[in-house]
Amino acid sequence: VFLQGRSSNTRRNLRRFEKGFFAAFEGRFRIRTYNAPAEADTIATSLEQIARSTYHRGLGAGFVDTPLQRALLAQGLRTGCYRAYVLELDGRPIAFWDGRTCRGTFHTETTGYLPEFQEQRPGWFLLMHIVHELCCEPGVDRIDFGIGDAQYKQMLCDDTEDEQPLVLFAPSLRGRALRAAQSASWSSPTL
Repeated sequence: VFLQGRSSNTRRNLRRFEKGFFAAFEGRFRIRTYNAPAEADTIATSLEQIARSTYHRGLGAGFVDTPLQRALLAQGLRTGCYRAYVLELDGRPIAFWDGRTCRGTFHTETTGYLPEFQEQRPGWFLLMHIVHELCCEPGVDRIDFGIGDAQYKQMLCDDTEDEQPLVLFAPSLRGRALRAAQSASWSSPTL
């Protein structure tokens, strides 16, 4: 049902991506879904192993294995909302997506793949697996890809929402001074 809502060009491209990945790696890959508290170290290690080679890291974004990230990961695993999907080739992690489920929506957090496999599109291959899995999961009826306008978002999303940050200031003299300074340098709504 999900793919039926995409354009014929998008459906054709997704089939081509899947066939290309299968042709290159059939019988050599495995997709793992990690969602248990005991898997926290494995998740952090696998994601970091991939993330350190991604363009996201070069931009100062994406997954970074820090104490804060591990604490957030552990909290999400304890509450049952976090999961990470890792695509392995010959036992080696080559692509990942992670995120959290909340009130029927799976919110993606970070993603990445090893650049040496760009031609085979492992990120797309893994994403289509995730979409299929989430479509079959009771209680999940939406995927939120977060901010940005990446190609996959343009191809797969039914709708988008424009957002702006909202900054609140205390109703004090210091709060008013901060608001004035902020308003002079930023065009975001303030209260």
